[in-house]
Amino acid sequence: MIVKPLCSTEHSGFFWFMARLWYAKPQPYSLLLPKEEPMPRTAVVAERMTDATTADALREHREGRAALLASLTASLQTDPRISAVWFHGSFGRGEADDLSDLDLWVAVSGPSAAEADAMLCGHAALAGNLIGAKLSPNIAPPGGGFLASRHEGSCGYLGIDWSWQPQSALTLPAEVTVLLERDGQDVPMAVPPLPEVGLDRDIAESPVEGGLWFAWLMIGVAAKHLARDPQSDMALMLYPRPALEDVVALLGQQDAILPIDWSVPEKPLDKLERLRSLAFIVGRAADAARAQGRSFSPRYLPCLFRYLDMVEGILKDAVSAR
Repeated sequence: MIVKPLCSTEHSGFFWFMARLWYAKPQPYSLLLPKEEPMPRTAVVAERMTDATTADALREHREGRAALLASLTASLQTDPRISAVWFHGSFGRGEADDLSDLDLWVAVSGPSAAEADAMLCGHAALAGNLIGAKLSPNIAPPGGGFLASRHEGSCGYLGIDWSWQPQSALTLPAEVTVLLERDGQDVPMAVPPLPEVGLDRDIAESPVEGGLWFAWLMIGVAAKHLARDPQSDMALMLYPRPALEDVVALLGQQDAILPIDWSVPEKPLDKLERLRSLAFIVGRAADAARAQGRSFSPRYLPCLFRYLDMVEGILKDAVSAR
């Protein structure tokens, strides 16, 4: 298999993900290539926690991710259209911690772009506990696609971010680790039956549903970064501000969010409470959206609040360890 490196610059899976998802705006692909050094981060692992409850929650989260990955790998192995799968991001660099998402780069052979998107959505569903999936074609790698799938876990949501390209035109990131690679002897003969998945709409298609999804997503991303860096400036919290303010205006709830809701407190636990407050705003807007006949899964917010509870335990552990 011949592949070309995407970029020789070392990059953070997080910055890569954020650059491509920012407000779902179409961008020239050259502008989306990683140009940042990896962000400073402290690995969050159960074994470093002094609080037993927090350590148990992180182990449960890690075990849930491992079970999701095992189920997903078993599903992908049955599909002859999957030529190879690599980890990139933190797993690709060997730097994953208990909060890391699964960043996958998939080489496909045979299916059209539309078929490949549907195929990966089907495998995401078969992996288990899928609560939502969203395609972002405007921010996909050349000739391929991008899919974000989110799966329910006992301590919040588990994330898989998929980038796919045709096998004939691969442009792999600089640092990858093989998850699945065919040796020519283990290719299944038949295409497996896959479920059809209803996709979340993006901001361009629906400012309300897309804006709610983006705000939900970014609150969780900001919380993960805060868990790793309690002194975070919380700039990530501001990413969904335009989208969420558009949502509440379109729903006739302009007074539901105020400038103070975007202010950044000094103390880590107060920063987390600001994120939790924004999550409540998203929840109320989601209720109003569903009352108007719009679609936004009621499973999203409970997962987010469980995740925020786990991050609270991590921050409290960090404070007590000083």
